Amino acid sequence: DGTTTISFTLPCNSQDSADIALEGSHYLLFAQGPITPTGISYHVWRVASDSLVTISCRPPTPSPTPSSDPAVSITDATDSSAVIKISNVDPGLPSVDPAYITVLVTAQDGYVVLHTNVTDANTHVLVDHLLANTVYNVTVTMAMSSVPVAHMAFRTKAFPGEPDGTFINPVISAEWKVFPSRQEVHFELSGDTSSNWLGFGVSENAFMANSDIVTAYIDNNGVVAVQDRYSR
Repeated sequence: DGTTTISFTLPCNSQDSADIALEGSHYLLFAQGPITPTGISYHVWRVASDSLVTISCRPPTPSPTPSSDPAVSITDATDSSAVIKISNVDPGLPSVDPAYITVLVTAQDGYVVLHTNVTDANTHVLVDHLLANTVYNVTVTMAMSSVPVAHMAFRTKAFPGEPDGTFINPVISAEWKVFPSRQEVHFELSGDTSSNWLGFGVSENAFMANSDIVTAYIDNNGVVAVQDRYSR
């Protein structure tokens, strides 16, 4: 269809003083220009992301689990749901009628995902419609009490194989995936390279000047040329 996809990998934090570290929040630049017999010429098309794009190369925070309180645990967590196991909850509050147990699941910002009551001290509660790769808090209280008797946190799984970010435009589309264990970010650019080069850049102010740039094109011999550049 006339579209070529070019892949390349960049370190999260390069040791090159001319590079801009991908770790953090930056504007992403995309450009295209014609190929000349001697290489690439000045771009004829350029666009920047509408807002800052954050790339985090830090490994996901391990899911916290209770160290000494077996009353609540996660038996299964997917990218959108989890099963909470309630086991032998001890109210520890003789004055409170343990007629039912309240299970509260909240996001890190306090948004309530689930608020339900159960009457069995040994049961399973399903919570769904969760976001992938996100930490949620579980708090268990007894009837009419605000004092938690059990609590924990868990993280849902990430989408397998899904990119961490995408950019879609009629001229160039791109996606990227972060690999924290390798401290690398893998990029794929797609566009018309029949007589054009494709460009990707990282900028602190959405302008080409002082930006870290990668250009890619296919020369007349069918060889892919990927170059690391810095715009001054």
